[in-house]
Amino acid sequence: MIPEARWIGRAAIRASLFVAILALLLCGCSTPADKLIARANDPDPVVRLRAVWSLGGLDPRQENVLQALINALADEDKHVKIAACRQLGAIGPQAATAVPHLLLCLRNEDPLIRRYTAWALGNMGHAARPAVPELAGLLVDREGKVRGEAAQALGRLGPYSLPALRPLIELAICDEDPARLVAINALGSIGPEARAAAPALKTLRRHWDPEVRDAAFKALSQIIP
Repeated sequence: MIPEARWIGRAAIRASLFVAILALLLCGCSTPADKLIARANDPDPVVRLRAVWSLGGLDPRQENVLQALINALADEDKHVKIAACRQLGAIGPQAATAVPHLLLCLRNEDPLIRRYTAWALGNMGHAARPAVPELAGLLVDREGKVRGEAAQALGRLGPYSLPALRPLIELAICDEDPARLVAINALGSIGPEARAAAPALKTLRRHWDPEVRDAAFKALSQIIP
């Protein structure tokens, strides 16, 4: 659900940074990690932003690379913080140590930060189980796109999202919420343990909207094979 990040600038910036790093490696130079980590602490937020994007292209197993991205989650600049979320989410389960720090970002007042943080947590696998209560709380966020991203993250966590069952059902039956389809899909992803959602989904099978009906049918087939 995350759209292209228009705020980040042109894709050419990222491409040129990647080429520069690749050139350093191919010419036998030492790893650029240390230099990028130093730039991630530069006073200029634009320099920090470019450094964080470039760090995401390195092997997260390299010493201090993952920690530098985690540190960037606390950056005072919104765009640097979001870039760190995106890079950690792209790394996935290998970045599991970032989960406690991402949890703090879920409480940020900026809806875009909450949204990208939810996306990142949804990519962390079982390591994101501690985030389920916080993600469940975002299902009633004032921003629809945040609600949708939280529901999608819970769906990717599958059975681990069972504690969020009730708020997912409430979102699924909300006629005026565009995030309802994502919530229905998330209920199906929980599987047989989401049987308590079956009555609501059976009602939704008779909904006037064919997309809602189809989603409800699919979710029920996952809950009651």
